[in-house]
Amino acid sequence: MYCPRCATSVGAFEADAAGCPACREKRLAWNGAFRVGSYEGVLRDAVMELKFTAWRRVGREMGSMLGEAVAAGLRARGVDPRLAVVVPVPTTFRRRMSRGVHHTLVLAREVAGACGGRVERGLRRKHRPTQTSLPRSERARNMVGAFVARGPERLAELAASGRVFVVVDDVRTTGATMTAACRALRSGLPRGAEVFAGVVAVTRLEWR
Repeated sequence: MYCPRCATSVGAFEADAAGCPACREKRLAWNGAFRVGSYEGVLRDAVMELKFTAWRRVGREMGSMLGEAVAAGLRARGVDPRLAVVVPVPTTFRRRMSRGVHHTLVLAREVAGACGGRVERGLRRKHRPTQTSLPRSERARNMVGAFVARGPERLAELAASGRVFVVVDDVRTTGATMTAACRALRSGLPRGAEVFAGVVAVTRLEWR
């Protein structure tokens, strides 16, 4: 089980629409969150295979699973999944070339396919040190200004047509990357547009 507001693992009766003990007092950058599971075991191995060995097949499988979770979560909120605009958390050109894959785009395409929605590359990313290379206390600062809304006129047009936005990433650890990405996307959207977070896996560490 996981919290529908932040996607943190919870026990029975620990979470409701207002959140869970981990997020109830936090002001989040997204309206709700979806995930496949915890970042451990087979799921952790699959994420690593996609991210560092460019194994697209496992990425498509994880993206399809995440897409099913997103579609179910949107329906539970009374939203038609076909209205989903799936926005991958972008990687930088340098990192994409070194790894041989834009792993979040692979995931996003499958999420959109499962929902019947569409992919929109609505964010650009500035090159920064990888989050995994930094202590948790410095990760939020590393992400400040890292993302910029791409094509705000197009994003506003999509929002005006009743679309909702789902920002997709592979793993949520401290939440710094997803927070920065969602805030940047919102800067290109009209007030009141709904933005959701979708991740394959969530770590069991306390997040910030």
